[in-house]
Amino acid sequence: MDLGDRKFDTSKGTPLYGFTGNEVKLVGVIDLPVLFGSPPCQISRIVKFHVVNTISSFNAIIGRTTIGPVKAITSIAHLKMKFPTEFGVGEVCRDQRASRQCYLGNSIPKNRHSQISEIHQVVEVDPREIIEVPKPSNCEPNEELEEVDLYDVSVDKKVQLGAMLPPDIKEQLIQTLRNFADIFAWDPKDMPGIPEEIALHRLNISPEARPVKQKTMVFSSEKQEAIDVEINKLLKAGFIKEVQFPQWIANAVMMG
Repeated sequence: MDLGDRKFDTSKGTPLYGFTGNEVKLVGVIDLPVLFGSPPCQISRIVKFHVVNTISSFNAIIGRTTIGPVKAITSIAHLKMKFPTEFGVGEVCRDQRASRQCYLGNSIPKNRHSQISEIHQVVEVDPREIIEVPKPSNCEPNEELEEVDLYDVSVDKKVQLGAMLPPDIKEQLIQTLRNFADIFAWDPKDMPGIPEEIALHRLNISPEARPVKQKTMVFSSEKQEAIDVEINKLLKAGFIKEVQFPQWIANAVMMG
């Protein structure tokens, strides 16, 4: 984007991450007037942009800090943005072909950018930090595990520890677990719950809501067997009780 003779503040801002996978230092910060829509359904806003020196098919990126105050609704599938104005609903529509060219431009390998001159890109940045936590590829432990008895051998209550732990740390950890073994809940009956005078759970359903009965769901034999096992645990612990001839009952929900 050609900023012309406009001046931008080079004393503000912190480095950005995510544009090239590495740290991108800011050139500066600048306030620019942005016109949304076409007459008469048109609005103008002053948007604070962060200027970076990087290769991209996009000249500017508008973020949530602008879309929110404008009260805009975006649709990626239709490449449109609509927002309320004094004279009706304003609209910004993107050309499908140009959008495809921008996508392909960002997909070009880095070595093909070597002959492209540097450009100034302005980015309106959302100040809220977004932290993406990588999902594990599987749930298997990264090392071998060793079973340890928390009580004597006659009581079958064990925990698993990493077999590669240093001996001194392992011994301290085992001793700590044995000292607090009484706080572990091995079965539902070990969790008597919280007295109702302290905390009580209820569904805040509007009295005006019309009740709707669900159709009875039929589960496969494997799922029904798993449901029966869990229900029997709750019955044994006293968490639930059997009711004869109920008028209303919710279907069981299998949780992964």
